[in-house]
Amino acid sequence: MCAYKISAQLTLESSEIIYKTIDDFFQISFNYDLMNKVLRIIDVFDMLSISQKLGVNCEYEIAVRKNDAKKVHQIFK
Repeated sequence: MCAYKISAQLTLESSEIIYKTIDDFFQISFNYDLMNKVLRIIDVFDMLSISQKLGVNCEYEIAVRKNDAKKVHQIFK
């Protein structure tokens, strides 16, 4: 029994802790002249940009922490 305890302890001590968030995903479309405002919001809420298409109209797919999803949705509305 002691061997199992030591083995489990060694495994836990050598393990790496990985922090993950639960995210909601949004696709937003906007005119290019709003780019700075959109990027500022993405930065403030520490969002992850999944993909982007830039042109006259811009499209971003973003990942938002679930806790911030309602606020972000209202801001982009």
